[in-house]
Amino acid sequence: MARSNQEDEDVPKAKLTRENLKKTLWIFSYLGRYKMMFIPGIIAVLITAGMAMAFPILMGELIGEAMNSNSPEGREALLETVNRVAVILVIILSVQACITFGRMHLLGRAGDLAVADIRRDTYGKLVRLPMAFYNERRVGEISGHLAADLSLIRDTLCTTTPQFLRQCVMLLGGLTFLFILSPRLTFTMLLSLPVVLIAISLFGFRIRGRSKEAQDLLAETNVIVDETLHGIADVKAFANEAYETRRYEDGMKKYLKVAFELIGGRAMMVAMVIFALFGAITFVVWSGAHLLVEGQIARDSFTKFCFVTAFVGGAIAALPEIVSNIQKAVGATDRLRELFEETSEEDEENSGPVPESRATGKVEFKDVKFA
Repeated sequence: MARSNQEDEDVPKAKLTRENLKKTLWIFSYLGRYKMMFIPGIIAVLITAGMAMAFPILMGELIGEAMNSNSPEGREALLETVNRVAVILVIILSVQACITFGRMHLLGRAGDLAVADIRRDTYGKLVRLPMAFYNERRVGEISGHLAADLSLIRDTLCTTTPQFLRQCVMLLGGLTFLFILSPRLTFTMLLSLPVVLIAISLFGFRIRGRSKEAQDLLAETNVIVDETLHGIADVKAFANEAYETRRYEDGMKKYLKVAFELIGGRAMMVAMVIFALFGAITFVVWSGAHLLVEGQIARDSFTKFCFVTAFVGGAIAALPEIVSNIQKAVGATDRLRELFEETSEEDEENSGPVPESRATGKVEFKDVKFA
């Protein structure tokens, strides 16, 4: 059911990406049955993401006013601004909290219902597969893969997808506001973004392949446990406890080797992205400081720009982990799709010759003896 990592590497990366995208979108078709919950939940995600952008803007306005308040009249204006900003923030946070509660409730219910449908369809497919399918695979491997894959799919539907949309909205909204404040500084930031994107893409394909291999090896260890416990009477009869223990330890060593490589790859990706991201932010702030000294940008605009830049940087920094989770879900979806593409017994019967007569169900014994 699961293909090897070598087979994954033999497929061209561009083609592999398009195919995996289609397979991942296929899973979302299950959410279409619960669109009355899923669509409002997604809309709520977009609304809360937009409301979150109000925080850096208002904080930038507040600090910008404080920097300009050198006179008694300026201090009075600052107090008025502080009170106004505080009231607006309390209102925004209250509304955002209510919408967040509704969003998590709706998306959680829609995701659980969709995964329940996937589980039912998967089980219905499994019990209708011919014995030839089970002769080529171990039951423990199948059940281990399904348990891990369906868990990843649930996290993708309920958590990863809303987070991905939220970060995208904050990224696009922040860039739009930055362009309004200072097109020159915004273009400076955009010129530094390819460095971050290249850092993500360099490690993305490698992490996906190693992640799928780690899932396969973990499933193999689950197979050993399943086989040992089902045949525990034979294990005890032949005193094979030490042998089964060594077999399990060997499987865990293989899994840990790949898992450690995967951890190293993720750590390297996150470190590279953080370095590139905050290096880009430092460069942008440095450029803005020169514009401020030259009088080409106002203090309050520069302050707002810095705050919004920090939020945009946070959105970009969250993308590597989200992309990593999506890549793991793609591997899970790949295996699940392969299972659904297997030929069931009904399909084999329909494709074969139609018998001329059907059995009557009558059984007759003649000359049967027992000794």
